[in-house]
Amino acid sequence: MRKLILILFLATSCEIKMDNDFPLSVSNNSETSINVYFNTDQNFQYIYPDSTITNFENRISEKILPSQIIAVSGGSSHWESIFEINVPNDTLSMFIINSDTLNLYNLGEIGSTYNILKRYDLSLSNLKDLDFIVSYPPTLEMENIRQYPEFE
Repeated sequence: MRKLILILFLATSCEIKMDNDFPLSVSNNSETSINVYFNTDQNFQYIYPDSTITNFENRISEKILPSQIIAVSGGSSHWESIFEINVPNDTLSMFIINSDTLNLYNLGEIGSTYNILKRYDLSLSNLKDLDFIVSYPPTLEMENIRQYPEFE
């Protein structure tokens, strides 16, 4: 009986950390609420170098308030696998959109006027360098990442 109790104790007291939990997060360091949009097709394949914004409303993240960090993608898969399967050109485009703009216009209108705050073109290497946390506005460590408008 003591052995059974010891085994149960050890099994429940050990924290098992899964090594495949890598959510991509966005840190909002601005004064305004933002949303994130990923440029994907209907099958969730990341589209690049096409930088148009398609009208897939379900590609918008939840609102990210100022000073908030929120996971916006991934979480249960290795990013190496995601890139291998869903990112054919080793680059995904992430669009940062002002939440107020999103409330006033649909994605079609936002896309036709390109009314965005920032677009990041991120490789797997970029994400690893950032520890899978992308900041808006960009930090100094992001100056070599392709972004539009360009890093200032």
